[in-house]
Amino acid sequence: MESCPFCEISEERIIAKRASAFVIDDGFPVSPGHRLIVPFRHVATWFDASEAERADILALLDETAAKKYIIQHTP
Repeated sequence: MESCPFCEISEERIIAKRASAFVIDDGFPVSPGHRLIVPFRHVATWFDASEAERADILALLDETAAKKYIIQHTP
């Protein structure tokens, strides 16, 4: 496998994490409030993630990305 940019993320960039995934602010956001939720295990698609990995990813979405968007983008 080629080098993975997400395997080298420093702990300081991690906003939140669970057993199988973590959240970082996107270094090159495509829209305001854009974050990345990254599984620790390399998976090609959502459907390749285990049930536990998908649960962690969705929990992180609820815990971080949705709250940031609501706080920063609500008039």
